[in-house]
Formats: sequence, structure tokens, C-alpha cells
Amino acid sequence: MTNLLIDTSINLKDFTDAPVGEPLVYVVYEEHTLGYIMKVTSDHFQLAILHTSVLKGSSLNPYSSVVTISDFNIDSFRKATEADFTEYRVSSHGCIK
Repeated sequence: MTNLLIDTSINLKDFTDAPVGEPLVYVVYEEHTLGYIMKVTSDHFQLAILHTSVLKGSSLNPYSSVVTISDFNIDSFRKATEADFTEYRVSSHGCIK
């Protein structure tokens, strides 16, 4: 798997040719949810939830696993860092080189 953690803003247009069902970019949503964006169809993306924090204000269910991206403002996402994986207690093995 390639390193999906890069320090630039997220633009879903960058992923139009990406494979369906694969993690495209690891993200933090509104500073309370760690997950990754995956492509479902040519113009449909979902947030796969890895971990949420109720203490930070998440109302997302960590057991629902995926949420449609169109339900969110893409500006509410930022690319995840290694520190985010540590903070959310999720292994970054295979996500970060």
C-alpha cells in the first residue's frame, strides 16, 4: 500500500481515476473522527470510520463503519498524520511508511 498521508488539502477530483473500494486518503473529520475516504462508484465517496471521540464532539457511530461523503462538507476534513493515529489509538501500520 502506498503512503496515503500527505500534507495538502483534500480534493475529491484528484481521485476520479482511483480504484473502487480502496482507501484513498486517511482523514480526520472535524477533529473528532479518524477514518479514510474510499471510492464506491465513479462519483460516490464514503468515509470509512476507524475511530471516533465522543469527548471531542463526535455524533458518528464508530460501529456503522461507513458514511456517505456527500452528507459532509469536504472542508471539514483534513489529512491525518501519524500523531492522529496515536491519539485515536489506531495502528498506522500499512498506512504510513
